Amino acid sequence: MGKICPFRPRPDPQAKRKGPKSSQVALGLSLAHLGGVTTPRRLLPDQDHALCRRTTRRCLFLKPTAKVTQILLYSLGVALEEHELIELYAFTACATHYHMVVRDLSQPGELSHLPAFMGRFNCLAARALNVHYGRGESLWSQPDSYHNTEIWNQASFEGQLLYAWP
Repeated sequence: MGKICPFRPRPDPQAKRKGPKSSQVALGLSLAHLGGVTTPRRLLPDQDHALCRRTTRRCLFLKPTAKVTQILLYSLGVALEEHELIELYAFTACATHYHMVVRDLSQPGELSHLPAFMGRFNCLAARALNVHYGRGESLWSQPDSYHNTEIWNQASFEGQLLYAWP
């Protein structure tokens, strides 16, 4: 008689693979050959963005203590200083995530500065917070990713500011 395994067998990753989304097909995009790369973001010049990033497993790594606040503000200041074409309108850190409203002042034809800014801020904050907590694992859920909502009009801009400000 065979041994009974309490776990379900893992599905074959090749069997579950789906084709590209219809929007990707329409744009001629196929990321299957890149292996695990996210769909590119649309980043337009002089665009407002509402950004959010969550901690791993929703742990309380951003709890409002003096040291955590100092780390986050220092990381934000360094990232803003290095990326002068990013304007910060609002920043709020909750215990498990943060919200930010920014404008990318890139000109038409230039690459957006938002990915480099977010990468620098998230990297600095994660390294300093990991040292603070004496840990070495990933601080953010979904490494290399953040939630980005484009803001297109004054009403949604004001709504995002009200949401991001405590």
